[in-house]
Amino acid sequence: MKHYIKLDKPNTFTALDESVKSSIGKIKQDNYENYFIYAYNKDYYKNKHLVKKYTKRRTLKVYKD
Repeated sequence: MKHYIKLDKPNTFTALDESVKSSIGKIKQDNYENYFIYAYNKDYYKNKHLVKKYTKRRTLKVYKD
């Protein structure tokens, strides 16, 4: 939405109001769904992928006993 408002560059409050209304209409349905899932259901994104163990924090090998 901010992208469309920046493209219009309204100078007055009435122009800003019209710009906001038109920019809401330009947002796609998929983007609305993704926004509300992220805002209100953050557990939806958790644990979808396996946690990758990074080599930076790997356990060191023991060469001597």
